[in-house]
Amino acid sequence: MENVIEDYSLFNWSTPIYKATLYAPEELLDIYKSANPWRGFGTILPWTEELEVSVDETPELGIALKTNNGNVVVSGLADGTPVSCYTVDGRLLGKASADSGTATFAAGSNSIVIVKVGKKSFKVYVK
Repeated sequence: MENVIEDYSLFNWSTPIYKATLYAPEELLDIYKSANPWRGFGTILPWTEELEVSVDETPELGIALKTNNGNVVVSGLADGTPVSCYTVDGRLLGKASADSGTATFAAGSNSIVIVKVGKKSFKVYVK
């Protein structure tokens, strides 16, 4: 597939992207199917409510992601934890180290971003 990224280190995946399934909001499926790196997924299916798992519901991670007025707030972090925020097309929005357990990024309302916390990555819809 032409123009699909080959370096998946940002996402820390052990499975090749073309063998993986991506669940995306149904109204954005065409965008995901045409935008890098998402179009490289072998299968792209609509996200349904049954699939939703909140980061708040994963206590083993010890972190929480919240959105507020176009901002992404990551909390529950150890001070100094590296955090970065990217657009879905891979553009860096910002990097920070957690201070007092939190990191905040301006992402813009009604956007989808990727938040990378240490070696974990999360897709977040910003309200």
